[in-house]
Amino acid sequence: MEDLNLNKEEKLKHELRTTLEKAYPGLDFSISELTLDFKRFDGYHPDCAIFNLKINTQCSETVDVINLTNVPIKQSTVKQLKKDQQKHGYKELTTMVADVLEKHYENETNI
Repeated sequence: MEDLNLNKEEKLKHELRTTLEKAYPGLDFSISELTLDFKRFDGYHPDCAIFNLKINTQCSETVDVINLTNVPIKQSTVKQLKKDQQKHGYKELTTMVADVLEKHYENETNI
């Protein structure tokens, strides 16, 4: 029975993630926890209840991979990039370039 409930919870998480991604295109959602709270309604209708669904989620921008190996760059620029790669401890040059571009455009949008 527990496996059946787990499958239902995973299906619900999948449906919620799909709904959120449709409502907010360009973002990727990860749902970690669903909690359903039950509370008796102490008002005019004592036979009613309130259910609260709590969804713990993280969202992030989707990532596109751009192959930079065929981009013509001056040899002096490549030497400087490799020097900076070692200086900042990047294993991959493309990771460093991606970080620099993201920081540049994030700063540009905050101006």
